[in-house]
Amino acid sequence: MKEKLERFLDNIRYLGDVCKAAGKTRVSRKQLDEWMADHAIAVQIDKAFRDALIASHRGQTARDILFRSKIVPELEKDIEVFRLTGQRHRESKIIAKLAAQDLKGWRWTIIQAANNKDKHFFIDLGRILSGELSGDVQDKLDEDIAEIYAKNPMISTRKALVELARRGHESVEEQTIRTRKTRLGLTKRANCKL
Repeated sequence: MKEKLERFLDNIRYLGDVCKAAGKTRVSRKQLDEWMADHAIAVQIDKAFRDALIASHRGQTARDILFRSKIVPELEKDIEVFRLTGQRHRESKIIAKLAAQDLKGWRWTIIQAANNKDKHFFIDLGRILSGELSGDVQDKLDEDIAEIYAKNPMISTRKALVELARRGHESVEEQTIRTRKTRLGLTKRANCKL
């Protein structure tokens, strides 16, 4: 049984989809339900799924940069809350926002929320799908800065400012760009040697 679980977790990390991994590993629905009911195993499954999601965004595209800087920290908080409590009652709505963008791709999370009776997740998901709550994870300025620096990592702040003005961000200052670059993880930190 332990070997099958390990193969299943490896398949989740490889495929990035719990349901496909269950099919590939030949895990029955009954077995998957039993594993989901066991908190320790559910945490392992959840972590494998999140690891696969994070691993799929290791590139240097604007989308990957935004994912790593905006979404990964929220996912890590969510993993820790789930590991400690078994519940997904979180302040962040990031999981609901991601699920709203791709319901089929996030079906494991939706199933897990149903099993945990996480009504807050479904309220957030419904509000996002209905348009009552924004499903945006980042703003347009972050997207544009990430795209500019993904295409040209060595661009000066002044040239980036000109490009942002061309894209409709006329009131942006250089310090704002520097701050956003730091938040997005686009700055190289100097190594201090004492």
